[in-house]
Amino acid sequence: MSLGTNLEQLRKRAGLTQGELARKIFSSQKTISSWETGRTYPRMKDIQAICDALGCTIEALTGSKTRSLGDVSYDDILVKLQTLDIFQLKKLREVCTELIKNKEELQAMEEMRNEYMKQIEEYEKQIKELKRRTGEDDD
Repeated sequence: MSLGTNLEQLRKRAGLTQGELARKIFSSQKTISSWETGRTYPRMKDIQAICDALGCTIEALTGSKTRSLGDVSYDDILVKLQTLDIFQLKKLREVCTELIKNKEELQAMEEMRNEYMKQIEEYEKQIKELKRRTGEDDD
């Protein structure tokens, strides 16, 4: 289904007229009508307001099949990001940068571990061969 059809169904299920929904999200009845008929589409901040007013998820409103992170979808995250101020965004960027750095360090450590394990296997083969040559093989 289209966003407009979903919006109309969710609005009616909530028992709201177009005008009532418009007042809840600080918009106009004409705008709601335009969205429901598919002539125009709401902006992300409007989508968040609609979902809050109707008590629904972005997926229910848009009909999208987004991947989820637990109960939070990527669409929900994008909407939330748009509500953050510049200081919150900077802090989020710092945290993400640190997480990426930590992940890269972990990957590098895992690569080193794998290389060391290969070296250990090679040394074990060499030791086994030396023991075989000297008659000390207990296997």
